[in-house]
Amino acid sequence: MGIPTIDISLFYEYANPPRDGLYVDSPVERTKAVNTLLASLSTYGAFKITGHGISGSMIQRMFESSADFFGQHRHIKKSAAGSCLRSGRLRGYLAAGAIEPNSPETFVAGPLSDRQAPTPWPIGVRGDIFQMAMQPFSRDCANLHHDLLHILEEALGLWDSELVSNWAAEDGEVRLEHQATPCTAPSTRLEGLVSQIEGHGARTTLALAFQHNAYEEIVVVCGAAVRKWIQIQLGANVDSSKRHTRTVEDGQRSKYSVSYIGYENNTTLR
Repeated sequence: MGIPTIDISLFYEYANPPRDGLYVDSPVERTKAVNTLLASLSTYGAFKITGHGISGSMIQRMFESSADFFGQHRHIKKSAAGSCLRSGRLRGYLAAGAIEPNSPETFVAGPLSDRQAPTPWPIGVRGDIFQMAMQPFSRDCANLHHDLLHILEEALGLWDSELVSNWAAEDGEVRLEHQATPCTAPSTRLEGLVSQIEGHGARTTLALAFQHNAYEEIVVVCGAAVRKWIQIQLGANVDSSKRHTRTVEDGQRSKYSVSYIGYENNTTLR
């Protein structure tokens, strides 16, 4: 069996119109969703979601925008040349092997509000179109990240905003990657994402992995700090040996990966 899929629309107000707010007495389906979420967190430290509100057309557009950007002439891509900031964060375009020997071509976009480390965008009309696709997608990902933290609070029995107050910083980033050949092993994609998250250190909260040809499902992977918090709350070990679980069905291959990585608000975790 793979990672369970949870319909998170059950946690939104519109799913329970007679009641107000995110935190209400759960119907049977909602209770099942919470139990599935807890079981998946204690086993994998990850789960899949549907009903997330990010349209399939927007996700499809991001994959198409990724293919268009990486397919442009190198001088266009280099016009958005990236760099590693003093914080260790990346921004802009990085050629294959620029991050580490086997790293793929990558483009990292931070939030529009980040004035200290603004994202460099490619030049030209197609660059403007690329930027116009990335920015609303980044905003919707940040909103979903915020909602997921609230859902985790409910599932773990925490106070309202207990996670959000530490880990809902508005500095999450969208990361696009271009592999030289299509990803033939979905397991490698999830394992690579987990390694990428751990490489960002304790400041990583949740990563949202979008799937080519499976736009309705998003894989949510918890960062080390959140996994540790969950382990304490559940009194169980999050089993890292389950990282091989597939993120997509066999045969769904893509050269491009799209993910959103959230970060905490401060460097002191409880």
